[in-house]
Amino acid sequence: MLAVVVVCAAVSWAQVPTVYEDAYSQLETKLEQLKATVHRLWDGEKYPTRFCSDLSICNTQIQKTKLLSPGYYALTVQMLDALADMGMSAVRFNFSYPFLVGTFPDSDAYLDLFRRIVQAARDRQFTVFIKCTSTNTNPEYGSVDSTVIAFMNGLTVSRYRTEKKQMIQTIIEILEPDFFTIEDEPETMEDATGLDYSPDSLASFIQHFLDGLDKGGCLIGAGVGTWEPLDYVDRLVAIPGLDYLDIHVYPVNFDFFDDRLFYISDRAMTAGKKLVLGECWLFKTSDQDILAQLPVSEKFKRDVFSFWFPLDSVYTRLLADFAYYAKAEIVTLYWSPLFFHCLEYQPGYEDLSSDSLFSLTMPQALQNMSEGRLSAIGQYYSEIISEANDATPVPEDRCSLSESWDFELTEAFPNPFNPETTIGYTVSCGFEGIVDLSLYDSRGRYIRTLVKRHHPPGRYRVVLHADDLPSGLYYYRLKVGDWQKAKKMILLR
Repeated sequence: MLAVVVVCAAVSWAQVPTVYEDAYSQLETKLEQLKATVHRLWDGEKYPTRFCSDLSICNTQIQKTKLLSPGYYALTVQMLDALADMGMSAVRFNFSYPFLVGTFPDSDAYLDLFRRIVQAARDRQFTVFIKCTSTNTNPEYGSVDSTVIAFMNGLTVSRYRTEKKQMIQTIIEILEPDFFTIEDEPETMEDATGLDYSPDSLASFIQHFLDGLDKGGCLIGAGVGTWEPLDYVDRLVAIPGLDYLDIHVYPVNFDFFDDRLFYISDRAMTAGKKLVLGECWLFKTSDQDILAQLPVSEKFKRDVFSFWFPLDSVYTRLLADFAYYAKAEIVTLYWSPLFFHCLEYQPGYEDLSSDSLFSLTMPQALQNMSEGRLSAIGQYYSEIISEANDATPVPEDRCSLSESWDFELTEAFPNPFNPETTIGYTVSCGFEGIVDLSLYDSRGRYIRTLVKRHHPPGRYRVVLHADDLPSGLYYYRLKVGDWQKAKKMILLR
């Protein structure tokens, strides 16, 4: 198992470049206000939210037809392994229109690639969350692609409805997602397709896609960004066939979070819809930047710098707590490469293009990903996920260089137990990597992960809360690198 090391440390206010000080200061104040609001309303009970990341390496919005280039499947599997090591329980794929339309060039090859990737995710016990909107050909949203542009040229409502419905059915039948978002960000989709995406048109598109659709076992959702008119939300919650609202949470400026997001979550709950926070991103923007309509590419490129970590950590914690409060099924952080590397700011970087900055960031991010090395925000997100299990390991002791402890898994105490027991384990000196402590039933079937995180050497204990489990025999297994051991325990009601 690969070591996980923090490689992008937090910085102090004094290190924030002058050009970004206003944005940093305003965001810092706003995030503290939002944190206080959520904590005032939240009762502290943790909903079993799935923590997720977009799989940006296999995202048709970003990579487009480059996905068929050699190496993308292997990179995707590497990222799946890295996200699994972080403890995530869900991954989001963006398989957008028109890549699986039968007449799109190489559609069979894309379907084969996506099928193999989704299977790889399932092999790692991920919840599969697929988004199928429309590929944006606007260069502000990433590189242009002549094949996609040519195919979408002259797109009509009738053609779009027919082709996308076929693609939606293909995804359900072949890829079998657990969560499947078929429309979101209507204003962005209007820009992507050139079609009308007013609230009435959005509802009409969705109803057309749902009519006669065999959903299989997946949940179908659609949604909006918190910056978009709330009329969209009112129309979506009235569509009977929608199982959830998929909300994209940004920016936090003005009332986009503390007014709109709360309104949306309340409307979803009242209408009996589940809630998914499908794309969460801290715009590094001042209020003035928002009013001046800062270009999308400028918002993208600011993310890569390490000095934002203190704000990103507050935002990440805020999202987790809001997800618990709103009983969100999934919360998804953007962008996944930043879990593995952040760029140290240098004067003049603010003048570089988004593509140039990402070209400086990605090689090291991919290298760190292959070695299991996390940035500061990656490590922080991993810790939040671990805490979500209500089984956070507590260090009892650390070893010194003169000691030579072996790996050990102790007997649960008490055993038999009801409903809590404590499990102790030891991580050998000289080892630093991922510790995986998981629970299984009497037939060896996986139930849940108790701990999956990086550990320094030392002795630890973790409390198992089994309020949701029936009486019976259970196994708990510790896996550390190539070493593993399992023991029995009995729950008696």
